[in-house]
Amino acid sequence: MEPSRESLEARIEDLVVRLERLERRVGLLETSPGRRTIGQEPEDGAEEGLAEIASHVRPGDILALVGRTVMVLAGAYLLRAITELGIVPQAVGSALGLLYAASFVVLADRAAARGRAASAAAHGLAASLIGFPVIAEATTRFRLLPPAGGAGARRARPAAPRAG
Repeated sequence: MEPSRESLEARIEDLVVRLERLERRVGLLETSPGRRTIGQEPEDGAEEGLAEIASHVRPGDILALVGRTVMVLAGAYLLRAITELGIVPQAVGSALGLLYAASFVVLADRAAARGRAASAAAHGLAASLIGFPVIAEATTRFRLLPPAGGAGARRARPAAPRAG
């Protein structure tokens, strides 16, 4: 049973409308401010923006951020220790580790929204230093995630928080 000519024309028209809608959406995404494609040079003044951020950070602030990050990592090691000792099951320990890392992604975003770029970077670094090893270990050692799931989780990353 062949479809009628009218139904084929209607389906083609529907596909054309849907394709036009997708092209508009992609066009909007590609032209959004702050968006770069691979191989595209950074916008003029990007280096100056980094220099300006660095000029607002005092050496004492850096020491405080390093100290805070070390304390955050100590909390992650505490979670690992209670998991290794069997106080909590491996699945629970891994989930707690991922939640702990995710909380620092949220804090990085909040710090960036307040214009505190150095604090956002420190939180983001801590989240990466905690989250990626938890995913790797949950995949390889504990076998809580299938290899494809672990690889997918490692590739997934939130959009970088923007200061300002």
